[in-house]
Amino acid sequence: MKYAEWAPRILVEGHKAQINDLRRPPHTILGDDPVEYVLSQGELKPAFYLWSILPGGESTALLGRLTTDLRMKDAWNPLASRVKGEAEYVQFFRTCERGISGWRNNPKQRPAEQKADLQKIADGAVELRDRLEVSPQFSQYAMHELIEDREITHSQEFSDGTSNVLNGRLAISSVLPSISGILTDVSRRAAEYAGEEPIVNKPHSANADLHYFIRVLSNYLNQKYGQPLHEVVAVTADVVFDRKEIDSDYVRMLVS
Repeated sequence: MKYAEWAPRILVEGHKAQINDLRRPPHTILGDDPVEYVLSQGELKPAFYLWSILPGGESTALLGRLTTDLRMKDAWNPLASRVKGEAEYVQFFRTCERGISGWRNNPKQRPAEQKADLQKIADGAVELRDRLEVSPQFSQYAMHELIEDREITHSQEFSDGTSNVLNGRLAISSVLPSISGILTDVSRRAAEYAGEEPIVNKPHSANADLHYFIRVLSNYLNQKYGQPLHEVVAVTADVVFDRKEIDSDYVRMLVS
């Protein structure tokens, strides 16, 4: 495979690492001690194998297109003047993966359906919180009680090798949020999300997956660099989907 000279080095090396892993039986990749294996592989292994969002083969194929397709020169070159480290290239690639996998896992609801469901969550969380607060059976219910003693013992070993489960549980309980606090936060967030526009307004349209990808990538670039970088999004979407020619005007229309 011939990689483009302007393709980010970390992505090229990551693609090579993924190819090597795909050639090996799955049970031999991590071995008996995954942590030791990750440490022995340096920074590329956790970045490209353990944290893949798409299935291994699909992730590798996508990364291959992004590092070999000549059209990507018009995406990588503008990014090169903005990135502050190689990790940002990995973030860009992971955002592309999320733009694909996110749509697959999306419930594909119309705006009114999404708003109604989120409002049900907001109302249900408040109702459950209020019922728990007046229930004598749940008056002492707390998250730290769900943690097993052996897990606390493992994380609370002292210098002399002893451990104190009670002290460990008290320490954990002091930092964990209450059930009431969690449900209040769930309700608040659900109400906020209910007021937002969905990423795709017409989830059953022919190009809904493409529109989702474009908006996810555009939003990431806008948050990261203060600009939507329409041309970068257009080129990347064209390479990823190869469905039809997509230009910056098409992207601008979708994200405006």
